[in-house]
This record gives sequence, structure tokens and C-alpha cells, in this order.
Amino acid sequence: MNIHPVLERIFELSGEKFAWFRNGVELEIIDGLRNKDRLTEKQYIAVYPHLEIQRGDMLKSLETGTEYWIYLYDFEIAEGEKFQGQAFHVSAEEWDIIRQQIEEEISTESRPSLEDYIGYLQALTRIQAPEAGQEFDILFSILEKTLGQTGIEWGILKDFVSLFDANPWLEEAVSNIIMKWLKK
Repeated sequence: MNIHPVLERIFELSGEKFAWFRNGVELEIIDGLRNKDRLTEKQYIAVYPHLEIQRGDMLKSLETGTEYWIYLYDFEIAEGEKFQGQAFHVSAEEWDIIRQQIEEEISTESRPSLEDYIGYLQALTRIQAPEAGQEFDILFSILEKTLGQTGIEWGILKDFVSLFDANPWLEEAVSNIIMKWLKK
């Protein structure tokens, strides 16, 4: 760990101690200095650049007891080297809002929609049965409507038994999608 002597001196003269937490567990006590970015005016805590602080970590001032929730971790570069880590922070209330937004983005990004599944079936049909007729489109429309509502009617696909029998790959694909959708 190569620490710039100027940063070390700044921490000695003006720094304070912070307890560093991740997922509610204290990792260690670190040196830091509350500061503000000159360009953006955003508040951050300057730390040694070797620390692997992450979004969602919390730094708690041992002097004041104030909690600083980290939403961004960056570095200040001086003379081509990492001079200091910059732990940009918000209050606990602001972090709760940011965390909720992040979780919502992740949950919507990671789950395919019903339209995605139907699109998959349509693409698979173009590959497996390029001569496919209107029967497939009707089936996919019924699937979309059925899976998009509550209370699935027993035997809703009985009119398509011959289509499934003639195309075993289709039954397997539809079954997989229904199971994935129902297991969400």
C-alpha cells in the first residue's frame, strides 16, 4: 500500500476516525476527512485509496456518531496515481430511497416480462416451423391473455392438442415458459 505523504499528513492534522460497515457488520476503523468536491459541490469522505469501499457501505464518525451512507466511490488522481478515495455519501433517509430505486431497477432488469416469453415462443416458432400458420399466433395470444390474468381456466388449450402432438418441441417450450412464469 503506497500512501501519498501529503494525504497522510492531512489525515494526521484534520482527519477523523470512522467505523466502516458493510451489511451491518463493522469491517474496521479507518481514517478519513469530510470534504466537498470542488466541481459538483457533493459531499464525500476522503479515505486512503487502497480501501475497497462499496456503494451501500456506511461510515460512522466516531467523533459525532453521524452515519454516512455511500452511494458512489471514486478516486482523485494526482500525478497519475490514486491520491485518495472519495466516498460520496448521503443521509440514511436518502440512502433508503436510493436503495429502493436500485432494487426496483435490478428486479425489473432481471425478470423477463410475459411479452418477452411470448416473443421467445414466436421466434422459436419461426425457426422450428417456418411454415407455421395462424394457429400458432392464436395460441400465443391465448397464452398471453391467460397468463396475464388470475384464475387460469382448466382445459384452455384443449383445442391445440393436435398442434402440440405434431410439434413436441412447442409443448416443451410452452411448458417451460408457463413454469417460469408461475414460479416468479
